[in-house]
Amino acid sequence: MRALTGIVLVRWLHLMAAVTWMGGMLFLVLVIVPALRGRLEPGQRMELVGQVGKRFSYVGWGAVAVLVPSGVLLAMDRGMTWDNLLSTSYGIVLSIKIALVAGMIALSYLHDFVLGPRLVELSSAPGADTEGLQNRVRVLSRTNVLLGILVLLCVAILTS
Repeated sequence: MRALTGIVLVRWLHLMAAVTWMGGMLFLVLVIVPALRGRLEPGQRMELVGQVGKRFSYVGWGAVAVLVPSGVLLAMDRGMTWDNLLSTSYGIVLSIKIALVAGMIALSYLHDFVLGPRLVELSSAPGADTEGLQNRVRVLSRTNVLLGILVLLCVAILTS
């Protein structure tokens, strides 16, 4: 067994960051939001979800800041380069994983910095119609969770 140095530490950091980011998203989508439905007025619910989401976004973006460089180091440890990435089945699955993660990062950015704050802002305005925007945010969140689940499938394939 390798000592807790080098690539083992990088792999551990990568896993911790992935668990934090993905686990947090799952918790928000599958636990927090459904638990609040029907318990608070729509404006209060939006405010609370906005506050929880904002707090989690610091943790989530910190996890992404660890995931990207540690993922690059792990790929390099496997001998992967941009030149040979598509030349092996491992590299192809890794490429799919990278594309899915890039999609997750883009959707997270759109959620955390564009649509989410706009929804919180509109929900506090009296008489504002936020239903369309709420639906877009909901679809975006669920799509991001689905992409995360597909990333985990890629990980299962890569580690088998």
